[in-house]
Amino acid sequence: MNEIFQRYSTRKFTDQIVTHEQTVSLLEAAMQAPSAMNQQPWEYIVVLEKDLINALATVTPYSKPAGNAPLVLVACCNNKDLTYPGGKLLDMGASIENLLLQATSLGLGSVWMDAGNQESQDKISELLHLPDYIQPVAMIAVGYKAKEKEVTLRYQEAKVHKNQW
Repeated sequence: MNEIFQRYSTRKFTDQIVTHEQTVSLLEAAMQAPSAMNQQPWEYIVVLEKDLINALATVTPYSKPAGNAPLVLVACCNNKDLTYPGGKLLDMGASIENLLLQATSLGLGSVWMDAGNQESQDKISELLHLPDYIQPVAMIAVGYKAKEKEVTLRYQEAKVHKNQW
């Protein structure tokens, strides 16, 4: 549980590479997530090529941190044959959170950059030559943190509403 309280979004990375073994570990954690009716809609694109990473960093005003990361993982939803389409984005969120927590466990920094609007999804699909049934959902920049920062605990009692608790 420590990773939950140690994780924060990292937007600046060193040049140190993320190893193949670390990348596989991140993806294993991501794919261990629960999903609606066990549909497991996730697919991940591993991006290591610097020119492509730089292009992905321009997709939205919020994707700039990708530009200085040695690794970008593009989380995609395979929309073919979904058992429960209404749960796909929740499934993707659980998968991405597992990946973020595993990055923290491995001593890596990461940041999740939403690709939620159609324009962003179209740009990512074009850059990665994705078929129309593969929907980009987010990009995750991963690498070694350029600097550490303090984690802010976010629990707020006022946001807990009790009903015979």
